[in-house]
Amino acid sequence: MRKIFEEIKGLTIKKNFPLSKISSIGIGGKIKYFFKIKDKNSLLMLREFLKKEKYIFVGKLTNILFSDGYLDGIIIQYQDKSFEYIDENPPRVRVGAGISLNNLILMLPKFSLSGLEPLVGIPGSLGGALKMNAGAFGVTIADFLEEVEIFSLKEGFKTIRKKEINFNYRFSSIKEDELIVSAVLILEKKGKPDLIQKYLKMRNKKFPKGKSLGCIFKNPGEFSAGKLIEDAGLKNFRVNDAIVSEKHANFILNLGTARFLDVYELIQIIKERVYERFNILLTEEIKIVDF
Repeated sequence: MRKIFEEIKGLTIKKNFPLSKISSIGIGGKIKYFFKIKDKNSLLMLREFLKKEKYIFVGKLTNILFSDGYLDGIIIQYQDKSFEYIDENPPRVRVGAGISLNNLILMLPKFSLSGLEPLVGIPGSLGGALKMNAGAFGVTIADFLEEVEIFSLKEGFKTIRKKEINFNYRFSSIKEDELIVSAVLILEKKGKPDLIQKYLKMRNKKFPKGKSLGCIFKNPGEFSAGKLIEDAGLKNFRVNDAIVSEKHANFILNLGTARFLDVYELIQIIKERVYERFNILLTEEIKIVDF
């Protein structure tokens, strides 16, 4: 097996890797294998091996709650951060899905491009943002999409146009076993660094700092999940070192030593209290992984 891995270009492997080191909330047990891949052709060489294993594709691990126990599987992080300007009318760029969404937005003014400014500050990779249709201030990443290149063990690589994908609120029809490799985005001419700073200030004023997974729940219809949690009296409610943020109640912060079960229990308490008070069942925006 080691010989097979050594022949694969752009592949880095870490065995028994503690996910708490890279999870944005600082929680997670050891994973059997952590694969970092920079060359998309490496994916083809891994197909037969992966068919025998439990695996998931991940971005920056900013919206996944991992269990604390040993995870007998493989996490695959695709790290292509390429950027190619492919057309001017309208401006179209092809971007590697491993790039940080925030870094992509910050670099756009250098190319006299704009459009994504409302999404600045959202953690995670471009691929992860597209898979969950990340959004802020009434704008979603799908608004700028033309097409994506996707990899799966069954079909290899394929290109899918936006009209073939069902995008909805914090949802896309891209399957869990499909990896977004790259995306073509349609942007606007003229860089707008001042607009970037405006949205960063708005985001920093609204959302808390600290170890978290971002928003835990989707907004149910016309209601704000954060407001429902706040009105249920749960701001600052905690289970050990997992606490509902005082600044924004849809965030759970790890104050230092929170474990998987602390956060999981707090999520269940929030759902129960909100349902008891408002007859509304909150659904998670984050993913919970335990192989």
